[in-house]
Amino acid sequence: MGEEEKGGVPPAEPAAQTELLTDEQLAAELEKSMEKKKQEPIELKEGEEGWQIVQKKDEEQILAALDGRVVEDFVYKFKGRDGKTEKALTWSGIKFIGSMKMQLSVEDIQWKETDKSYCVAAKCVNKKTGVVLWGAAEQLKKMKTIKDGQTIIVDDEHALAKATTKAQRNAMRAHIPEEMVLTILDEYADRKLKQKQAGK
Repeated sequence: MGEEEKGGVPPAEPAAQTELLTDEQLAAELEKSMEKKKQEPIELKEGEEGWQIVQKKDEEQILAALDGRVVEDFVYKFKGRDGKTEKALTWSGIKFIGSMKMQLSVEDIQWKETDKSYCVAAKCVNKKTGVVLWGAAEQLKKMKTIKDGQTIIVDDEHALAKATTKAQRNAMRAHIPEEMVLTILDEYADRKLKQKQAGK
């Protein structure tokens, strides 16, 4: 089977909210999600990079959502090579910020199928500014899994859904100044700590 062009897939993102969060409200919501999870920083394995952690964890969130589970983890924490704790926005965090802070809306999805993978492109519009950015993703139809202690290759029944969701994530992430958002979060945490210390 060769390549087959597809289109007309309805976007999975809801319409953007009209009541947008302030920086302070956004930071509070991000911190609340971290406090709920009480997540310890993820240790990088030998040869592993931070972006690989984010990809793996995002895929877990995608599968959880497909199973109908509510995912409220907005920020990942992991230890960098220098031992310092680093942060990155999760897929759920990107959706939350896109809807509640930046008025982003995914309005078109195009995809094609090849022998080995699905390739998806998603169009994301900033309703406040009119800026349009696209995100793309490719997902293999086969994946590795462990059975009876051995690694085997099996069909990935969620391959298209993963590719579609990742394309939407990448399109929304292109609009979001992630470093600025994480700086807002850090400054909010510092203010809370100083207020707590001042109240002692």
